[in-house]
Amino acid sequence: MLHEKPTSIKLFILFSACSGTGILKYYLLVLTFSENNLLIGAGYLFVILWIHIFWGFMFFQLFKYFRFPKNYYEKRKFETPQYFNMLGVKRFRKIIINSFFKYLNQRVYLKGRTRGYVKVFIEETMQSETSHVFAFSLSFMIVLALLFTSRFGLAIVLLIMDVIFNLYPVLLQRMNRFEIKIRLNI
Repeated sequence: MLHEKPTSIKLFILFSACSGTGILKYYLLVLTFSENNLLIGAGYLFVILWIHIFWGFMFFQLFKYFRFPKNYYEKRKFETPQYFNMLGVKRFRKIIINSFFKYLNQRVYLKGRTRGYVKVFIEETMQSETSHVFAFSLSFMIVLALLFTSRFGLAIVLLIMDVIFNLYPVLLQRMNRFEIKIRLNI
Protein backbone atom coordinates (compact mmCIF):
# COMPACT_ATOMS: atom_id res chain seq x y z
CA MET A 1 0.00 0.00 0.00
CA LEU A 2 1.04 3.57 -0.59
CA HIS A 3 0.93 4.59 3.08
CA GLU A 4 3.80 2.17 3.79
CA LYS A 5 6.21 3.97 1.44
CA PRO A 6 8.95 6.27 2.77
CA THR A 7 7.81 9.84 3.44
CA SER A 8 9.92 11.25 0.60
CA ILE A 9 8.23 8.92 -1.91
CA LYS A 10 4.78 9.73 -0.49
CA LEU A 11 5.43 13.46 -0.78
CA PHE A 12 6.63 13.03 -4.37
CA ILE A 13 3.51 11.04 -5.28
CA LEU A 14 1.24 13.57 -3.57
CA PHE A 15 3.04 16.48 -5.23
CA SER A 16 2.80 14.80 -8.65
CA ALA A 17 -0.90 13.98 -8.30
CA CYS A 18 -1.79 17.42 -6.98
CA SER A 19 0.37 19.23 -9.53
CA GLY A 20 -1.25 17.50 -12.48
CA THR A 21 -4.77 18.08 -11.25
CA GLY A 22 -3.75 21.50 -9.91
CA ILE A 23 -2.92 22.63 -13.45
CA LEU A 24 -6.36 21.47 -14.57
CA LYS A 25 -7.93 23.22 -11.56
CA TYR A 26 -6.13 26.48 -12.35
CA TYR A 27 -7.27 26.31 -15.98
CA LEU A 28 -10.86 25.61 -14.89
CA LEU A 29 -10.74 28.46 -12.37
CA VAL A 30 -9.63 30.88 -15.07
CA LEU A 31 -12.47 29.65 -17.27
CA THR A 32 -14.95 29.88 -14.38
CA PHE A 33 -14.09 33.46 -13.51
CA SER A 34 -14.35 34.51 -17.15
CA GLU A 35 -17.54 32.54 -17.86
CA ASN A 36 -20.84 34.38 -18.18
CA ASN A 37 -22.99 31.27 -18.56
CA LEU A 38 -24.01 30.00 -15.10
CA LEU A 39 -24.49 26.41 -16.27
CA ILE A 40 -21.06 26.16 -17.89
CA GLY A 41 -19.42 27.84 -14.88
CA ALA A 42 -21.22 25.38 -12.60
CA GLY A 43 -19.81 22.52 -14.68
CA TYR A 44 -16.27 23.84 -14.22
CA LEU A 45 -16.87 24.23 -10.49
CA PHE A 46 -18.23 20.68 -10.26
CA VAL A 47 -14.97 19.34 -11.71
CA ILE A 48 -12.95 21.55 -9.34
CA LEU A 49 -14.95 20.24 -6.38
CA TRP A 50 -14.12 16.66 -7.39
CA ILE A 51 -10.45 17.60 -7.78
CA HIS A 52 -10.52 18.69 -4.13
CA ILE A 53 -12.14 15.40 -3.14
CA PHE A 54 -9.45 13.57 -5.15
CA TRP A 55 -6.74 15.49 -3.30
CA GLY A 56 -8.23 14.42 0.03
CA PHE A 57 -8.42 10.84 -1.21
CA MET A 58 -4.78 10.89 -2.38
CA PHE A 59 -3.60 12.44 0.87
CA PHE A 60 -5.17 9.61 2.86
CA GLN A 61 -3.86 6.96 0.52
CA LEU A 62 -0.42 8.21 1.46
CA PHE A 63 -0.87 9.46 5.04
CA LYS A 64 -3.56 7.07 6.25
CA TYR A 65 -3.28 7.89 9.94
CA PHE A 66 -3.27 11.70 9.77
CA ARG A 67 -5.94 13.07 12.09
CA PHE A 68 -7.03 16.38 13.53
CA PRO A 69 -6.56 16.72 17.31
CA LYS A 70 -8.48 14.02 19.17
CA ASN A 71 -11.02 16.44 20.66
CA TYR A 72 -12.21 17.35 17.14
CA TYR A 73 -13.71 13.86 16.76
CA GLU A 74 -15.51 13.92 20.10
CA LYS A 75 -19.25 14.34 20.24
CA ARG A 76 -20.47 17.86 21.00
CA LYS A 77 -23.47 18.47 23.25
CA PHE A 78 -25.61 19.66 20.34
CA GLU A 79 -24.84 16.58 18.20
CA THR A 80 -27.92 14.65 19.23
CA PRO A 81 -30.02 12.31 17.09
CA GLN A 82 -32.55 15.15 16.76
CA TYR A 83 -29.83 17.51 15.48
CA PHE A 84 -28.77 15.10 12.73
CA ASN A 85 -32.41 14.32 11.92
CA MET A 86 -33.30 18.03 11.73
CA LEU A 87 -30.43 18.61 9.28
CA GLY A 88 -31.62 15.71 7.14
CA VAL A 89 -28.51 13.60 7.62
CA LYS A 90 -30.55 10.41 8.07
CA ARG A 91 -32.33 11.09 4.77
CA PHE A 92 -28.96 11.81 3.20
CA ARG A 93 -27.70 8.41 4.47
CA LYS A 94 -30.67 6.67 2.80
CA ILE A 95 -29.92 8.44 -0.47
CA ILE A 96 -26.25 7.40 -0.29
CA ILE A 97 -27.09 3.79 0.58
CA ASN A 98 -29.49 3.58 -2.38
CA SER A 99 -27.23 5.24 -4.95
CA PHE A 100 -23.97 4.47 -6.73
CA PHE A 101 -22.12 6.51 -4.06
CA LYS A 102 -22.27 3.49 -1.75
CA TYR A 103 -19.59 1.90 -3.93
CA LEU A 104 -17.08 4.75 -3.52
CA ASN A 105 -15.87 3.94 0.00
CA GLN A 106 -16.85 0.47 1.14
CA ARG A 107 -14.77 0.77 4.31
CA VAL A 108 -17.36 3.05 5.96
CA TYR A 109 -20.12 0.42 5.85
CA LEU A 110 -20.80 -2.01 8.67
CA LYS A 111 -23.43 -4.13 6.95
CA GLY A 112 -22.16 -7.69 6.62
CA ARG A 113 -19.04 -7.06 8.74
CA THR A 114 -17.97 -8.83 11.90
CA ARG A 115 -18.07 -7.14 15.29
CA GLY A 116 -14.27 -6.97 15.16
CA TYR A 117 -14.51 -4.54 12.24
CA VAL A 118 -16.01 -1.81 14.47
CA LYS A 119 -12.61 -0.35 15.44
CA VAL A 120 -11.60 -0.20 11.76
CA PHE A 121 -14.99 1.33 10.94
CA ILE A 122 -14.50 4.09 13.52
CA GLU A 123 -11.03 4.87 12.13
CA GLU A 124 -12.38 4.89 8.57
CA THR A 125 -15.17 7.31 9.51
CA MET A 126 -12.58 9.66 11.03
CA GLN A 127 -10.42 9.40 7.90
CA SER A 128 -13.36 10.02 5.58
CA GLU A 129 -14.58 12.92 7.71
CA THR A 130 -11.13 14.53 7.74
CA SER A 131 -10.80 14.13 3.98
CA HIS A 132 -14.16 15.81 3.38
CA VAL A 133 -13.31 18.66 5.79
CA PHE A 134 -10.17 19.24 3.73
CA ALA A 135 -12.12 19.23 0.44
CA PHE A 136 -14.88 21.42 1.91
CA SER A 137 -12.34 24.00 3.07
CA LEU A 138 -10.65 24.22 -0.34
CA SER A 139 -13.95 24.63 -2.15
CA PHE A 140 -15.22 27.14 0.40
CA MET A 141 -12.18 29.33 -0.32
CA ILE A 142 -13.33 29.45 -3.93
CA VAL A 143 -16.85 30.35 -2.76
CA LEU A 144 -15.33 33.30 -0.89
CA ALA A 145 -13.31 34.33 -3.96
CA LEU A 146 -16.46 34.16 -6.10
CA LEU A 147 -18.33 36.32 -3.58
CA PHE A 148 -15.44 38.78 -3.44
CA THR A 149 -15.55 39.13 -7.23
CA SER A 150 -19.36 39.50 -7.27
CA ARG A 151 -19.97 36.11 -8.93
CA PHE A 152 -22.90 35.45 -6.59
CA GLY A 153 -24.70 32.87 -8.75
CA LEU A 154 -21.58 30.73 -9.10
CA ALA A 155 -20.81 31.16 -5.39
CA ILE A 156 -24.26 29.84 -4.47
CA VAL A 157 -23.96 26.93 -6.90
CA LEU A 158 -20.55 25.91 -5.55
CA LEU A 159 -21.70 26.32 -1.95
CA ILE A 160 -24.67 24.02 -2.59
CA MET A 161 -22.39 21.43 -4.24
CA ASP A 162 -19.86 21.76 -1.42
CA VAL A 163 -22.56 21.19 1.21
CA ILE A 164 -23.91 18.12 -0.62
CA PHE A 165 -20.59 16.50 -1.51
CA ASN A 166 -18.48 17.49 1.51
CA LEU A 167 -20.38 18.93 4.48
CA TYR A 168 -23.11 16.28 4.52
CA PRO A 169 -20.56 13.44 4.27
CA VAL A 170 -18.76 14.99 7.28
CA LEU A 171 -22.02 15.07 9.24
CA LEU A 172 -22.86 11.54 8.10
CA GLN A 173 -19.53 10.13 9.29
CA ARG A 174 -19.93 11.86 12.64
CA MET A 175 -23.49 10.58 13.06
CA ASN A 176 -22.51 7.02 12.09
CA ARG A 177 -19.57 6.99 14.47
CA PHE A 178 -21.60 8.35 17.38
CA GLU A 179 -24.46 5.90 16.73
CA ILE A 180 -22.18 2.87 16.67
CA LYS A 181 -20.37 3.99 19.82
CA ILE A 182 -23.70 4.37 21.64
CA ARG A 183 -25.05 1.07 20.29
CA LEU A 184 -21.92 -0.87 21.32
CA ASN A 185 -21.23 1.21 24.44
CA ILE A 186 -17.72 2.18 23.31
